[in-house]
Amino acid sequence: MWEATRLTAERRHQREAAALVNRLAEELASREEMLAALRADATLDEPLRQAAMQLAARHCEDPWQLSWAAFQGVLPSGVDAERCRRSVRQAEAALRLAPADAPFYLPDRPTTALGLASYRLGQYREAIAHLKRTLDEFAARLPSQDAARRAGATDPPAWCYSILAMAHYRLNQPNVARTWLQHARERRAAPLQGRSRPAVDLLREAEELIEGKATVSPQ
Repeated sequence: MWEATRLTAERRHQREAAALVNRLAEELASREEMLAALRADATLDEPLRQAAMQLAARHCEDPWQLSWAAFQGVLPSGVDAERCRRSVRQAEAALRLAPADAPFYLPDRPTTALGLASYRLGQYREAIAHLKRTLDEFAARLPSQDAARRAGATDPPAWCYSILAMAHYRLNQPNVARTWLQHARERRAAPLQGRSRPAVDLLREAEELIEGKATVSPQ
């Protein structure tokens, strides 16, 4: 389809502003973060900035998108402290915005993102507390079907255990760390979850930290 409407400067700014806000929404998810990024971007001309800020101010924050962005932001090892703090803000916003019984699943649980972000910031006790909350959330939602339990569908994902293992190791609790690491390895063998990127990357990171070598092959 071809649009015959003449492309005025105003229309061009609207299109560019919409594309910019859509990109920021994928990267940042938070309305506050989006507005701050637009204010700080010295490469934008003022009409485009104003048009984008008007759109961003009306952005509807999605707790699931916020939580997913938070987790993805701190998944790589070596991520800087500012990105970790942004993930904390995103995950906290997700918890604030979501209904009390929101059906968060697997890595998009805000408590998982908070646990990993806290670990990256060196806040190991806080990381453990957040991840224990994730485990409690899974336990509270256990289905009654025996088949689901046998299939492992009720168990938390492998990366929760990997983060717990690393946090306990950093707190000089090697025996506890190795217990959690073994749980992570067992969950790593489960279908779907165990072969996902978070499961592979975080188990490799935990093994390198605790045992000095990685035993997980890249996918």
